[in-house]
Amino acid sequence: VGWVYQATHLQLGHEVAIKMLQEQFTEHSTMRPRFLREARALAALKHPHIVTMTDFGFVSDVRDPGSRGRPYLVMELLEGLTLRELLEANAVGPERARRLMGHVLDALAFAHTRGFIHRDLKPDNIFVLELPNEDAFPKLLDFGFVKLVEPTGDSDAMAAVEGVLTRSGIAFGTPAYMSPEQATGGETDARSDLYSLGVVIYEVLSGVRPYEGSLPAIVRGHLTEPLPRFAARGVRRAESAELRAFFDRALAKEPDDRFQTAGEMASAWRGLPSPILHDRGGENLVSSSAPTVAAVPVSKRRDTRESRWKAVAAFVVLLAVASLVPVLMVGLGTWSDEVLPNVPSEMPPATRAESPEAAEGEALDEETRVADEAASDEVFSLEEEEVAAAEAEAAEAEEAEAEDPVAMVAPVDEGAPTVDPAQDEAGLDESKSPWRTRSSVTLLTNLHRRLARGESLSSSSERSLKRYVRGHRDDPRPHLLLAMGYFTRGWGGAAVQRYGLAQRIDAQARHDPRMLRDLVRVAESEGDSAANAADFVVRVYGALAAAEVDARRGSDALSASSRERLDALRQRL
Repeated sequence: VGWVYQATHLQLGHEVAIKMLQEQFTEHSTMRPRFLREARALAALKHPHIVTMTDFGFVSDVRDPGSRGRPYLVMELLEGLTLRELLEANAVGPERARRLMGHVLDALAFAHTRGFIHRDLKPDNIFVLELPNEDAFPKLLDFGFVKLVEPTGDSDAMAAVEGVLTRSGIAFGTPAYMSPEQATGGETDARSDLYSLGVVIYEVLSGVRPYEGSLPAIVRGHLTEPLPRFAARGVRRAESAELRAFFDRALAKEPDDRFQTAGEMASAWRGLPSPILHDRGGENLVSSSAPTVAAVPVSKRRDTRESRWKAVAAFVVLLAVASLVPVLMVGLGTWSDEVLPNVPSEMPPATRAESPEAAEGEALDEETRVADEAASDEVFSLEEEEVAAAEAEAAEAEEAEAEDPVAMVAPVDEGAPTVDPAQDEAGLDESKSPWRTRSSVTLLTNLHRRLARGESLSSSSERSLKRYVRGHRDDPRPHLLLAMGYFTRGWGGAAVQRYGLAQRIDAQARHDPRMLRDLVRVAESEGDSAANAADFVVRVYGALAAAEVDARRGSDALSASSRERLDALRQRL
């Protein structure tokens, strides 16, 4: 629901980050207060390991003098990688993890003592700075879900905001890292943050999350299942006995059985004897068949079992409700039930590629949890107002992650089309597309075939494509695949951006038949995305697009407004 820009302070000359609420949410009853709350939290939390806010204000809308203005906040510009990116690169060893997580616990202790609960701790919201003499300097990010748990002299307006955003019964956060009480919409306090950070520490050291699978399976694991040992999750290295005891307490199902403060958890974490991990075959190892027990005192297990099953029943009801309405996904993107028609394209025969991506591509054919994985990786909320906003603005809420921020948005020239006249006469030729002229890569070919069958990209597939991009920046095909995936989900604006990036990397990308078809269908829709798509078609294809536009204009399924937009595009061609 917001954009983040890299900017330069004109007077001081240093670079900053500006976070701005999207225009359509300027007066939204939930999004605007959440944005204001993040600014309020950052203003109160001055700590070396929490991102620093330097300014806050409102941009006036000259078209609407009565508007309260569009809020923005200015933050320090951070250089480095998220903890998620470091984990994907396998760049966090046990001792680096000890220092990193110790600093994060210090930041949490500071926030908690001032009455703030983060409520969305995960590797994506922990940023590790690139410093010359320090490889473990984290910054906590994204306080959009922050909760105030102590009176702080707020105004009546802020008190009303608190009631809207933190009322019981609404689940906020990312399911894979939620505490049991948070997942069921119960009352949360600082100990919920400690549980979430315990999950993060488990993932940092093992490379996997304690509970994975479908969304119901993940939540059921957090609610009822014993914490799995590393050996049971297939991890090569085993945790020490002291580390197992730490996890049993940090990830206890009941808040009373966990560490009670971040300071207490930090002392226990820093006090773990080295080494905290062992190679299998050494001392303190756990066999894969060793029994595990929940970290709940015997005296509490009977009551806990009953309360946990009540929680499971409540979550089943929550899932039933979620199946009837769209769910707003804040983070990597937004889900929408309205998906633009998918246009299959003929696929070249798959060939095996001798590349590191081959095994990963073959493994993708075994995935069956596309929707579940997407749900488990995203932040969700069930507030009806947010659902309505998601349906109305799905295309604008999806922010395609650009490895090259400058190249991400292809500028549209208002002048003459950039189509070479010689190419114009030759026409479009699928044999010239990157799919035919570049060597086959199994990962890309398999995903290309999936999209042709009308399937969507799972979140893990998107991550695989973005990892591939980092090592193959001259290959337009991953951007074409991401664009197709975004189009299939109904995210027209994101699709246009990705197609633009593919075209800038390789001018032959326009010979992909799917690209022109998708752009024409976005051009017939409403909003800024349609205008951008139409400009793209004129600039890159020129008269070559006439046949596709004419074919689409002949469809009986078009609305009057869509037909008008295509008529206008045809006139420009």
